[in-house]
Amino acid sequence: PVESGQRLFSQNVETSQFAAGFKGYFNLGGNEWDWDVNYVYGNNYSTTLTTGLFNTERLATALDSPGVASCASQSNCVPFNIFGGNGSITPAMLNYVLYEDHSIVAVNQRDYTANLNGSLADLPAGPLGFAFGAEYLEQDGFSHPDATTSTGNTSGSVTQPTDGRTKTNAEYVEFDFPLVADAPGFKMLDLDVANRWSQFKWFGGAPGQPGSTTVHTANASTARAALKWQPLDTLLVRASWSQGFRAPSVSDLFFGHSDSFPTVNDPCAVNPTPAGCPSHHTQPNAQIKTTIGGNPLLEPEKALSRSIGFVYNPEFLPGFDFSADYYKIELNNQITAIAPQTILNSCYLANNTANCGKITVNGGIITNILDTNVNIGGTRTSGVDVSTHYKLPSTSVGDFKVGLDWTFLKSFMITIPTGNALPLPQFSSTELAGTTTSFGGFPRQKANASLTWNYGDWSASWMVQYIGAMYEGCTARTLATYTSQCSDPTGFYLPTGGTGRNHVGATTYHDVQAMFHADAINTDFTFGIRNLFDKNPPAVLTAFANSFLPAFYRVPGREFYGRISVKF
Repeated sequence: PVESGQRLFSQNVETSQFAAGFKGYFNLGGNEWDWDVNYVYGNNYSTTLTTGLFNTERLATALDSPGVASCASQSNCVPFNIFGGNGSITPAMLNYVLYEDHSIVAVNQRDYTANLNGSLADLPAGPLGFAFGAEYLEQDGFSHPDATTSTGNTSGSVTQPTDGRTKTNAEYVEFDFPLVADAPGFKMLDLDVANRWSQFKWFGGAPGQPGSTTVHTANASTARAALKWQPLDTLLVRASWSQGFRAPSVSDLFFGHSDSFPTVNDPCAVNPTPAGCPSHHTQPNAQIKTTIGGNPLLEPEKALSRSIGFVYNPEFLPGFDFSADYYKIELNNQITAIAPQTILNSCYLANNTANCGKITVNGGIITNILDTNVNIGGTRTSGVDVSTHYKLPSTSVGDFKVGLDWTFLKSFMITIPTGNALPLPQFSSTELAGTTTSFGGFPRQKANASLTWNYGDWSASWMVQYIGAMYEGCTARTLATYTSQCSDPTGFYLPTGGTGRNHVGATTYHDVQAMFHADAINTDFTFGIRNLFDKNPPAVLTAFANSFLPAFYRVPGREFYGRISVKF
């Protein structure tokens, strides 16, 4: 109702951190050893206030709905008149049905570390390096929404209260072997190997949520090997192989379940009805209610990374360097939400009964989709990173340096379960390179270029960010209603294989910054402009409740900022 005004949201976030430690050294066996012990405490506490929300239980009473207490039997209740036209809803009516939502979210972290490094022995090619360390990391957090919101009597999104804790113990050891030095074709050949042992424990979740009363544990041993070969003074060749292991975060595990309303197409609401649909559905709204949040039953992620590349510093061009690296990364058991459209398609089009159990249907209408965090098959990605920098010879007007970092994405393959687990698991792999979907944007090219200038106490920089072009699928609803918004209605879209694709153009942002250092007062004065030319992000059809992807592109508009930094 216009009489209640808009829904207003305000948030206050307090973040604090404390860090302390000791470090020192000692001599043993003729070699110096360095040690350090550290403690870090962090806290994030946020409170939010949302006004303009309706208590739907009280609204039902004020409307004298069947099955609830009558308005006449409740104190302060004024019958709610929705048929009187603009201005007929009085402040007395609103006072009974409106409520303020007060919510609190907090996260704490305590991290203890100890490290020791030195040389075990002197080898012909140099000292044998050794490092050892241990860590204990504990994180806990909670989300306490307003009582009215958590009970579901709200016109906003329903959110459950939740809390949880994770604990990590880890130990690592690392050796740096100098294999060859100052030999023909081998100015340097080093091998670095390491291993880390980790033990994880987590518990918590929303009351009654599966897995919330169980203490979950996981162990991991991850190794790494890196080889550096310098055949010439001007050339370094490098290669690495490493395993990865990531335990679910507090947010992954215990983020409270809440409502979302993404734009989704029901596969069973078309004619003819697909064979996998139990009946023909109707879809009265493009947005379908979806439950999102954490999952205490998650398993850790595992990864395998490989890379090979080189760094070149030519003697004939002092101050110049060029590097290129090929990478290939495989991530298994990836933690993410599947996406409601994928859940519907895998249920009704691929007979995945596990995902069918996440769909609630009433009267031929989908009323809810459960899309909490899960472990999917994983992702496979590969590409090339190129980097070059050049520090120009000094001039009478200052020193200049240019730089360029360019990423070329060769492949980004995501694998998700689509069919029943028996007799064998069924998975579907989709190539996402060059596309944007509900899983995110994956441009084939991204780059950052920079030009910096230094002259005495003055300095300045010009930064350019480039995001390559992508394609996205045009939904059936878009093609049927807003064909003009789809730049290529008959084109082929790779992830779905269906017709209709929209071209998301390449985007370039420019940022400038200038700084002056006042040595007499040891103070830096900085002024800058982000998005200098006021570049707007490209329109994206797959964005939720927006016209662009705010997690990927800049918020529209030019931003001015200033900063004063005083050092005592």
